[in-house]
Amino acid sequence: MRRVRGGGQVEKGTYWDPRSGLRVDLKDSGVLPGGAETLYLRVSPAGMLLIGPITGGLHVLTLPLAAIATVTVYLALGLRNVVLGVLGRMVSFGWRPLESHLSGGRRRKRKIP
Repeated sequence: MRRVRGGGQVEKGTYWDPRSGLRVDLKDSGVLPGGAETLYLRVSPAGMLLIGPITGGLHVLTLPLAAIATVTVYLALGLRNVVLGVLGRMVSFGWRPLESHLSGGRRRKRKIP
């Protein structure tokens, strides 16, 4: 396998971008799509036959892990919401938004001797 940057002139062959999974088959020499940041591997047809089952096997292995992680996150968020809801009902700050005590309350009258 040989590494080739995108946007460059290359000879005929099969080129594969491992990041995006894009495969480019050139029947004659030509220019690879993408810019200089895109990296392609020149792969023989036998190599492409090996890469397919390997990437498929990685998907088969990681999908159950992703499902377990997703369920765990949703259960943790649900438990957090339940706990915060119970605590929110238990804690009372005595705040009454419709009452105002701006007058200072009742004052005692002083007796003048």
